[in-house]
Amino acid sequence: MDIFSVVYLTGLLLGLLGADSYFQADTIRITATVHPAAVSSGYTDDIVENYFDHELQRRLDVNTLMKMPQLRIQSKVSVVGVVAKAVGLNEMQTAFQHFLALNPMSIRLVVYPPMPTRNHVVLQTFGSRPSGESFEVSVDAVTGDPAASLRRMADAAAIAIDPYHASLFEFHSLRRELNLDNLHSGEIHSLPEEHQKRLMNFEHTLLERIKRIPNSLKGLFRPPLLNLLGVTRWWLGDRSGAEAAFRQSFQINENLVTPKINLARMLLERGDTAAANAVVEEVGHHLTREIGNYNARHTLILALRATAAYAAQREGRLTEARQAWDSICGTGMNNDAFIVLYVDMKTTRMQSVERCEKRGRNIQRTDELSEEMAELSAELLLFAPMVKAR
Repeated sequence: MDIFSVVYLTGLLLGLLGADSYFQADTIRITATVHPAAVSSGYTDDIVENYFDHELQRRLDVNTLMKMPQLRIQSKVSVVGVVAKAVGLNEMQTAFQHFLALNPMSIRLVVYPPMPTRNHVVLQTFGSRPSGESFEVSVDAVTGDPAASLRRMADAAAIAIDPYHASLFEFHSLRRELNLDNLHSGEIHSLPEEHQKRLMNFEHTLLERIKRIPNSLKGLFRPPLLNLLGVTRWWLGDRSGAEAAFRQSFQINENLVTPKINLARMLLERGDTAAANAVVEEVGHHLTREIGNYNARHTLILALRATAAYAAQREGRLTEARQAWDSICGTGMNNDAFIVLYVDMKTTRMQSVERCEKRGRNIQRTDELSEEMAELSAELLLFAPMVKAR
């Protein structure tokens, strides 16, 4: 191979490494240290780091319709990163990131052994954001259960790092435990008292997290948390509280579409079609911009069309409404979770559209589809069942 080819291939490799370092830069880097005296309790550096990394990823990888930064944990390696590691150039990637000032959030997890003043292991996580803000959280270990202890630590760390994704993860878990996704919207539901209590506890948790957000991060985390607060209050039957939360959400960030569609849904529910149409018209302008990722924007367009279809029905414009539903269920707008939610949870206020019904019957029901439906309905009220107002 001549010198020109060597120089060319070297330049190409460095270019790929540089591009990969920029676009696939870690946003979270984790290190773990286990005190030697804690090893006898079942903790080792590798087990702690790998399991904590896995559990933290689960809590931060929840899909969202909101425009949020994508956090990448160091174990998410790209193809170029795998090749770089294989040829011993992974350190060069880190050097590129430092050169480009792409410093990730650093997190250190330390496991401390029992002491005379306490008879249990303590896990402590502390870290700093690139902006210079630091955080520190610690939890008491579950005696004899390192896995449960690390899950508890992952919960606390996720809340400190990204309170919205962590809260959304908790809400998904709560919905599954309470079987909320099995409720259908053709009748008004009165949730059992135990369900009410647990949702009220979650509402209180959200309020506390919103209060504790640092001033520098309020613009990022308050709006989506307020939207989730509105959804939670709606399930509790607190219509006025839900509406207030949705309005606060988009007043902080006027470009947010999700809380506006939720507000329109609530306005339609109480018969204020004119106000709902005004919200729909306003949202249409924002959807011309880039909103979140492509899938989120696509889903929000469908939700807006469905809201407009429902508004047309309420005003007796049935032909226009049917055309809107047809456009949603047409082959060019593929979102199986959206279609199945329409078919499975439609109420008497929705028209029965053959195209939607046919597509819904032909869609294979899988666990993955059920998860997509739950994710969609966790942030949007469009197909949520009626819940008795307080």
